[in-house]
Amino acid sequence: MMDRGMKKWKPFSAVVPNSTLISKEENVSLPTLSMEEIEEAEEILKASFYTRSKIKCFYIEDGKLKILNDYVVNLDPIKKNVYFKTKTINFRQIKKIED
Repeated sequence: MMDRGMKKWKPFSAVVPNSTLISKEENVSLPTLSMEEIEEAEEILKASFYTRSKIKCFYIEDGKLKILNDYVVNLDPIKKNVYFKTKTINFRQIKKIED
């Protein structure tokens, strides 16, 4: 029986053209919200805080857009932080808030 010898196994070599698409990451800049958008976001955050309802928060972290579904635990107007049950986000990072 003939030995095939040592050959290096390349499991993803067939996907080489697609690997460049996978490794490419889109960097998202921090949002610039209008005064209306800021006031609307504040109202939703306050309502969620007082009624203890869950909200969906779209925010920027490390240049990536992330989504958080959580309850607002505290609002800090001095540091401009929004404290959720699982995470703390600065208000400048928030892109959009939904009920």
